[in-house]
Amino acid sequence: MKIKMVLLSLVMVMTAGMASAQLSDRLEGLQPLTLEYAGFEFQVPPGANVVRDSKMTVTYPNQTLFGMSLVNQVVRGSNQKRAYEMCERYARDFELKNWKVEKVTVAGSKGAKAYGEQEGAIVTILILPTNDNELTMVIMADPSNQGLTEGVISSMKR
Repeated sequence: MKIKMVLLSLVMVMTAGMASAQLSDRLEGLQPLTLEYAGFEFQVPPGANVVRDSKMTVTYPNQTLFGMSLVNQVVRGSNQKRAYEMCERYARDFELKNWKVEKVTVAGSKGAKAYGEQEGAIVTILILPTNDNELTMVIMADPSNQGLTEGVISSMKR
């Protein structure tokens, strides 16, 4: 399961030296970094370490608990219903606490978003079907940095 490996690698990178300093306070006044992946453009807080291979991973060197991973895969006939069902499945598989799933429309793509708690962080899973592809974004954030998660998602455009 590709998505499970993405989340596990993100958890390992981010919890290696977890500090719960609030990233948004330290980045005030700095310009966000604009990234593009799988036909979507979005903004992340400045100072990111970005790794692109078959997926994209965004982490921060100051050990602040905020990071994300994206993977785009071919899924013929994907739709919002499938995205919703996959979000429910991932929330259970990742054993998120107090998880919720909702249908969302982001940048014109109808998909789903799951969120819940794991290891003191808020995990957000966003799945957006596009043509015969499916973009899956997994974001982990300290509760004090949850606004950054919403900022990334709300900045997405095609």
